[in-house]
Amino acid sequence: NTHFLDLSSVYGSEECEGASVRSFVKGELRTYEHNGEILPPQKKNDSNCLSKAPYYCFTTGDFRNSLHPGLVPLHTVYIKEHNRIAALFKRSNPSWTDEAIFQ
Repeated sequence: NTHFLDLSSVYGSEECEGASVRSFVKGELRTYEHNGEILPPQKKNDSNCLSKAPYYCFTTGDFRNSLHPGLVPLHTVYIKEHNRIAALFKRSNPSWTDEAIFQ
């Protein structure tokens, strides 16, 4: 990740990170629904996550996303806004592919 406002913390800096956050459907990012709330997707805990099951850490473009309570709300806003805009593009351009909408 970089110190630039390039949203690498949301989309990742590497192709594999980007692929892990994409749904590959309608240009959207993956999400997780809990009690009616849309959140970043969860993943099984790894060495960077201190949460105990069943409360897994969230997945974003930056593995440090769950280290500070202020980061998860920011990532949630960015993901939801990305998906909102992707839905607008899909509605306006129904022939566009997932990749075209995502880019």
